[in-house]
Amino acid sequence: MPPASASRTSAAVLEVAAGLPGLRAMTHAVGDALDAGRTVALVPGYAPAAVQRDLQARLAAGLGEPSSARPIGSSVILPTSGSTGAPRLVVLSRQALLASATARDEVLGGPSAWFIALPPVTAATLIAVVRGHLAGLPVAGWPGIGGAQRFSPSAFTTAARDLVTSAAARCVPARTSLVSAQLARLLADAEATAVLREFATVLVGGGPLAPELAQQARDAKVPITATYGMTETCGGCVYDGLATPGTVVALAADGEILLGGDPLASGYLTEPLPLQDGLLRTGDRGHFAADGRLHVVGRFDDIVTVRGANVDLAAVTAVVQALPGVAEAAVVGEVDPDGGHRLIAHVVGEAEDDTIRTAVANRLGAAAIPQVRRVEALPRLPGGKVDTQQLVKGPR
Repeated sequence: MPPASASRTSAAVLEVAAGLPGLRAMTHAVGDALDAGRTVALVPGYAPAAVQRDLQARLAAGLGEPSSARPIGSSVILPTSGSTGAPRLVVLSRQALLASATARDEVLGGPSAWFIALPPVTAATLIAVVRGHLAGLPVAGWPGIGGAQRFSPSAFTTAARDLVTSAAARCVPARTSLVSAQLARLLADAEATAVLREFATVLVGGGPLAPELAQQARDAKVPITATYGMTETCGGCVYDGLATPGTVVALAADGEILLGGDPLASGYLTEPLPLQDGLLRTGDRGHFAADGRLHVVGRFDDIVTVRGANVDLAAVTAVVQALPGVAEAAVVGEVDPDGGHRLIAHVVGEAEDDTIRTAVANRLGAAAIPQVRRVEALPRLPGGKVDTQQLVKGPR
């Protein structure tokens, strides 16, 4: 491994644009990093200007000061989504990327062509690009990735059909990755659903997959696989609750999910990962079912105090989301001037306020009853996750 100063001198920072030009530039840069042993740092050029400036400044400082971090060698530096704070710069080694790609292809039955529906600078897109590069198979996407266009089932369908046709001509399977909100919109469109059925696998990650949505997909004969992971593990490393080969999954005494093994990042650019016994502390709560599958319950910081009682925001969101007439929902805890928190349910849909409040009270008790705020759509981060920080900062 070269000394830190040498690795930093050779690192390249790529500002990735939205749309297919950005995907092509990223694909070329990642391939170069894998084949030529270089380091590339990816910045989402479609992120808010303030986020871009912050990432560029931190990269300049971290890459230019050898004493600030460990050697980074051949790798890709990828920012996290920022769903729990300012994005962190994750160093994913060539070895971790190659091991992750190989293991995940093994689980799904071999290499495939990939259709990109998520923004370029995300772990899900990165690992799909790596998988396509290693196999020498097509990696295509819909033109609106990264916010170049509003997500459209019709545009997705047209572009996805081309990729599926190309893959079939090569006698290889086609796969794609989605977040739950995209899956829901596509399942509401007959033509999009028909195209989804033609994929060998539709990975769904980036957050919880509601059981009702999963069942809707299965009823429609869409071959979904729920994934769990994060940027620090090269994306989803747990498929349908089971660890992919080379991945270690454990639980701390308090139920915190710990991840490690082959896909684990080398660290953050200027600081180490938060580890326990060599495994990443994820901040997520979970448990193992009787069949050994991991069930993700929610985040530890989703537990808030309301009038002296502890309330799980993820549980409240699940109750609201499952109600008829609710298309999307996210529940956040706002600090109450009188102490503790008050719960706000941001709801997309027509379900009555009283129906929502009664359902929550019946399932979780009076302390969990939220105020209801109607929104046309939930704010989302570039990677597709709900931007809960924006909800908390929103209008009062």
